[in-house]
Amino acid sequence: MRALWVMAATFLVWGCAASSSPRAAPLIPSPCVGNDTIYSRERAGATGELHLASPLVATLPPRTFRGRAVLHILVSALGRVVRDSTQVTGVSSREDSLSLARSVDTDQFYPARLGTCAVTSWTNIQVTRE
Repeated sequence: MRALWVMAATFLVWGCAASSSPRAAPLIPSPCVGNDTIYSRERAGATGELHLASPLVATLPPRTFRGRAVLHILVSALGRVVRDSTQVTGVSSREDSLSLARSVDTDQFYPARLGTCAVTSWTNIQVTRE
């Protein structure tokens, strides 16, 4: 009986420590097997089960950027930005466009979910620096 109580207390402490740790990364869902569809905001409204990708940390624009822009980012089912996929709108300078696109290249996202599994999707981030 005592061994059972010690084991239960160990699991309780372990579970509480894992969930309360400020550095604990959220659990990323497994990718949907055999689903290579790329989802978008428009498709999210149609299915009702789709939850779009969201950044794990806030995206900071480069220090040289001033103004407002929208970044259209393709996020893989693993939560990573798909290389050379980022589109930037709302800027007139090619340098701003390139620097904004590069600023999210290494960002980590919580991937879009279709039901309980992860899928590739487009997501938008608005960036402002005055």
